Amino acid sequence: MRRLRCLPAVLLTAGLGCTAPGYAPLDDDDTTDDPLEMFDAHLHFVPGADVPALVDEYRELGVVGLAVLGFTPFERLHDDFPGYAFGYTYIPGGGATELTDETVDAVVDALEDGARGVGELSVRHFAAGDDEAVDLPADHPFLMRIYAEAAAHAAPVSIHFDFETGRMGSLQRALDGSPGTDFVWAHAGDAEPDDVAPLLEAHANLHVDVACRNPYYPRWTSTGRTQEVQRMDDGDGALKDDWRDLLERFPDRVVFGTDIGPGTRHEQLGDVIPYHRELFEQLEPDVAEAVGAGTIRRLLGLDQ
Repeated sequence: MRRLRCLPAVLLTAGLGCTAPGYAPLDDDDTTDDPLEMFDAHLHFVPGADVPALVDEYRELGVVGLAVLGFTPFERLHDDFPGYAFGYTYIPGGGATELTDETVDAVVDALEDGARGVGELSVRHFAAGDDEAVDLPADHPFLMRIYAEAAAHAAPVSIHFDFETGRMGSLQRALDGSPGTDFVWAHAGDAEPDDVAPLLEAHANLHVDVACRNPYYPRWTSTGRTQEVQRMDDGDGALKDDWRDLLERFPDRVVFGTDIGPGTRHEQLGDVIPYHRELFEQLEPDVAEAVGAGTIRRLLGLDQ
């Protein structure tokens, strides 16, 4: 697929390519109107959402598939949007605070009935809205059983585990103890690329999504991190150097996501999707295609 591609130093203007004064033009063969394919690997259809209208909007924005975490029954998604929406199963309530044999059995039943993944498992999660903070070891025995079942069903696990220096031991033990499980670390833990890269290097079964890594969601009020840390550009449309390095080094380990669901985020799809597309299009085509859609397709077994 051919698309707009900018030189590394180019700043995108209005999503239309390398048109700002002073930027080097590209050859005609390097440009096209075809947008980069995007596959949302992290979103939630919350109760009351107008799911058909949201799916229509996703399609209009050039999104080629959805990995839907939690809330919406996966059977309904698969019936209503076959080949487009892929539903995950999750622990009822969205968190991992009620871990029992029955919980594990429910996850197994869902996987056997066709759920395409597990999550989002809220294992270490800051307090948000009316929800209290969650802080469980990622290698909790019940969670380890769920990871094993996910591996047995070739289902990726979306795990929310907030990054904090000195507090990552249980996640690393979970990764080491579940080598056959593909983990997708939600929001890349709200960590900076220099903290994410060593974990990706050490654990071949770890992937990250970049959901919420944009300037539109005011998550920094809850995470304690700044908007500058949360976003992937410097405020000028150019991909940050540390994010560029991470994506180029690990294109098969990073996936795109919007994390619509909370609040009014669904109203910002028209901002968030072009924001990430324009950043990814500053990468080499094979890297952009992997991060935009290829890696999550592989994790879901859609590239076979």
